[in-house]
Order: sequence, then C-alpha cells, then structure tokens
Amino acid sequence: MTDNDFGEFDPAELAAAEQLDREISDTFAGHPSVGSDPTVLWLASSLRVTPPAKLGRRIGAAVRRSDRPRPLMQYAALALAAVFLWHGVTNLLLTDWIARNIGEPGHHALIELGFAMMAAAVAVGAAGLRKRWTPIGVGAGVPLGVLLGAHGSTEVTVFAWGAALHITEGVLAITMFVVWWRYSGASRREGKV
Repeated sequence: MTDNDFGEFDPAELAAAEQLDREISDTFAGHPSVGSDPTVLWLASSLRVTPPAKLGRRIGAAVRRSDRPRPLMQYAALALAAVFLWHGVTNLLLTDWIARNIGEPGHHALIELGFAMMAAAVAVGAAGLRKRWTPIGVGAGVPLGVLLGAHGSTEVTVFAWGAALHITEGVLAITMFVVWWRYSGASRREGKV
C-alpha cells in the first residue's frame, strides 16, 4: 500500500490508528508506554494469562508419568537387570569356586564375563526406568537371557546353582519380551486410532 491508498481517510484518524497500532505492538512486546490506552492494556493482559502453578505441576507430573514404562515392564526389566548384575558380581568374586564347579579353568574368561554381565544389567535396567530406553533393554537383555536360559538347561546335572541362575535369566528374558511385545503392539494400535 502507498500513502495514496489512504487519501480518502482523515489524516488525524490515520495518525491515531497508527499510534494505536504502535501502542499495541509495544504492549505485546512488554514495553507499554505510560499513556497507553486502558483498553489496549486490558486486552493485552486478558490474552496473556499465566497458568496457575498447580496446573504446571500437574502437566509436569503427567509428562514424567508418560515416560515411565508400564509397571509389568518395570518389574521384568529390573528383575532381569538384578539377576544379570548378580551374575556379573558373582563371576568377579567367586571365580575360583565357579571354575571348580563347572570343571573349567576359565578364570580370565569368568572375570571378563562378569564385566559384560554388569554392562548388560545396566542396559536392561534402563528399560525399567524410561519408556524410550525399552528397545535398548529388550535388545540387549532378551537374546542374552534366552541363550543363557537354554545353556542353563544343559547344566542341571553339572552345576545346579548355575543352572538355576541361567534358567531364571531365561524365564525373565522371555517375560520381558512378552510384556514388551504386548505393549508395543497396543501402542501401535493406539497410534492408528
């Protein structure tokens, strides 16, 4: 638009409209002038409502809850992580005893396995803490737990304590997978709605 487009308007009214426009812009920018029109101040304040602190806390709690895994997933992941951690710690602390009972001289291998089991425990435990970490925990824990469980079934007559540990790992891994599969399928269905 050019100045000629406003030729039919009264210059005083045009100046007042431009002044009002500046007042509105300054008020929304947070710098109202002292002589601002009260209507402009009222409109600006009515459009900028500060939400109550209680509402902010409720929204924050809902966001935190939405990232928490379902309780059954938490239990399965944290239980499997605890068993993996126990497996790793006992491999470090009871290396000689384990080697004697399974009839293998793998001290060095048992110590390194202990470190690997503790790392797996951290990855699986993460799935019990945050929903977005669930794929990491399932990807690390389920294959390892199932393989250890299958291997544990062959140890039943050799080393009962080891067999019990491995079969527990397998059962918890399968439980974790079933829970993850069920709830990930439900979330895919919810996304289509």
